[in-house]
Amino acid sequence: MAEQSVTLTPGESKAISFEATPHEARSYQVSVNGLAGSFSAVGAPPDIPVGFTISSLTITPKTVGIGYSVTISVIAVDTTGAASPPYDFYFHIDGEVLKRTYVYPWGIGTARGISATYTPTEVRTYQVKINGRESSFAVTKLPDVRLTNLPREDLSPVTPVYGGRIRLSNFTIEPGAVHIGENVTISVIVANYHRGGAGARIHCTVDHHYIEQQMGFAAGERKLVSFWATPYKAKTFSVDVNDLTGSFKAILSS
Repeated sequence: MAEQSVTLTPGESKAISFEATPHEARSYQVSVNGLAGSFSAVGAPPDIPVGFTISSLTITPKTVGIGYSVTISVIAVDTTGAASPPYDFYFHIDGEVLKRTYVYPWGIGTARGISATYTPTEVRTYQVKINGRESSFAVTKLPDVRLTNLPREDLSPVTPVYGGRIRLSNFTIEPGAVHIGENVTISVIVANYHRGGAGARIHCTVDHHYIEQQMGFAAGERKLVSFWATPYKAKTFSVDVNDLTGSFKAILSS
């Protein structure tokens, strides 16, 4: 029940409106000060018409910060051919229709990608559905970038020398540009040229976010040390690994 109070001067008239949002597919009875009427709510349209099948449903990225967009994509396969009438595709998020796409069949057995973008406004998990296929994505209050240690890889040894020490080489940042939520691999080769065992601490800093790996080396031992940087903001990030420096760029999905 809802009500509104209205004050009128002699001879004045006003239009009063109410909004009703139905949550079930049925008829609803309406009464306003003794005036009666009704309206009907129908069920949501089918997820996808007969004549097409969905071979995949992907969401990129799967975790995103508030205010950043996700891309929802499906691969639709035409099962009837060009003689069929056009159809509507419906993308649903949490039961609500996000996008309706009107398409014509393009040839039996052929496939095409259909996508929609969505910008969430709440920190929670969103459910996505189309033609019985379901997936989800999470929205969190994320830092600008998240760092992760990767397993170290053993490489062919080097020849120790008198007065040798730990040396870093082959510093790489790949790729140099990614979409938000994708991983950048930061790597460096660490070798022990000392004739005895030695320890090393390899620290990675990306825009004031810090992570490190500590390890021991036998004489002549050489390892590939790597980190993942996962950006959640569109900007250029500065990278420092034991005073070796570089950068990478994160961009919004198109």
